[in-house]
Amino acid sequence: MDNASKALLYAGGFLIGVLIISLGMYFYTSFQSAYSENMDILNSHQKDNFNSFLVKYGNNNAIIRGSDVWNILSYVEDARNNEYSIGREITLSSAFFSLDPAASNYYRKRLYFTDTCNNVFKYSYTYGVNGLVSNVTITN
Repeated sequence: MDNASKALLYAGGFLIGVLIISLGMYFYTSFQSAYSENMDILNSHQKDNFNSFLVKYGNNNAIIRGSDVWNILSYVEDARNNEYSIGREITLSSAFFSLDPAASNYYRKRLYFTDTCNNVFKYSYTYGVNGLVSNVTITN
């Protein structure tokens, strides 16, 4: 009888241990799933915010002014130079300026765009595989 009661205590302790471990795993997977969903939503909002600035000017050779070109250039340069930006890999194709840090001169570009503020340019962009705008093209 003494051995039977000890066996029941051991079995009960084992079952309680299995129950605690099972609950722990359940809560872990639930929190991990919720965290993953929240991160996906956050990434989606970051993509939307990044793209919204570039998309608002139109696409497929939309006509924009020189002041808009200056805004787009500044935005792309900021995205490329910020280590925490999701758009660090964006490229800018244009015949009249470069985003290469060695070749770019902020004041020279600013004077250029001040002189051409009322000129019109053609603007287009393309999306990359990650859903972000990956290439911006500005032509005369």
